[in-house]
Order: sequence, then C-alpha cells, then structure tokens
Amino acid sequence: MAEKKTDDARRRFMKRATFGIGGIMGAVTAIPLVKYFLHPVGSPVVSTPDAPIDIAAESDIVAGAAPVRLPIIANGVRDAWNRADNVAVGSCWVSKSETGEITAFTSVCPHLGCSVSYSDKNEDFRCPCHNSAFALDGKKKDNGPAKRGLDPLKVTVEEGRVKVTYQRFRNDISEREPV
Repeated sequence: MAEKKTDDARRRFMKRATFGIGGIMGAVTAIPLVKYFLHPVGSPVVSTPDAPIDIAAESDIVAGAAPVRLPIIANGVRDAWNRADNVAVGSCWVSKSETGEITAFTSVCPHLGCSVSYSDKNEDFRCPCHNSAFALDGKKKDNGPAKRGLDPLKVTVEEGRVKVTYQRFRNDISEREPV
C-alpha cells in the first residue's frame, strides 16, 4: 500500500513538472510573439517627419503671382512595422507677397478633407465638394460649410530653399486641432 502511495505521488509530481516546464517553454515562445504583434498598439502607427521638408527653390516662387500647388514629399514615413522613403504626404499652396513673405496653406479643405483648388477667375481657393471658398490669406469666405479657414503650414527659408513643416489638422471643427 505504501508503494502505491509513493507511485501516485511520483506520478503527480511528474505531471506537475511536465505541465510546469511546458508552460514555461510556451511562455518563453509566446511573449516575444505577442510583443511583436502588439508593437504598434499604444504608439503612433503612422509617423511623418517633424523637421521641415524641402519643397522648392525660393526663386521658383514668384512674388505677386498666383499661388502654386507643390507636393510635400517626406524622406521617411513609418507605418507600423514598415518604413518607406520619399513618400508624398500631401501638398500645399505656396505664394509669395510683394514684400517677399512666403506663406503656405495645406491643400486640404478643413470641412471634410477634399482637395482645394485655386480659382483664377475668383482669385481664391475653392473646395469642389461643398463649395467652401477661402481668400488668398487662407481666411474663410462667407459661403460653404467649412467652419474655419485653410490651415497654415510653418514656412522657413534656408540657403535659398523653401521648407514647410507638414501638419495635419482635425476636420469639421472650428478650432485648429493637430491630428
């Protein structure tokens, strides 16, 4: 009888040891896999450079002329696990005043994100989706459902090159809230 109790105790010990070692091996394997798949959770999934992006030579922007639409191409963009180089993240309308001041506005309508175009006829910016209109200084005109004017982008000029700091803003609200 004592022998049977010893055998039962030994079997219980072996079962527990096997389950314990198997559990540890499973955790050692599972933890890195879970970390890999959950890596983007809780961190920004898409990131664009915070540094100014070179868009044009200062001499290419003519003072007093109509605004020019220029693409904004980031050197590197991270999207979850991937990184891509030379990605078009958007575009902007750039103009130079007679005094030489360069301004840039995002080409995205602040209402619902449609692409804004320049109207030579009206000398303003127009959204084709819901007919919002914006003055050359970016301010909202009376017509259209947009709740604010065009979103300005920070412009710097370094060594004859125009650079903008690209930023996206939340749509359909009256205040500028960066996304």
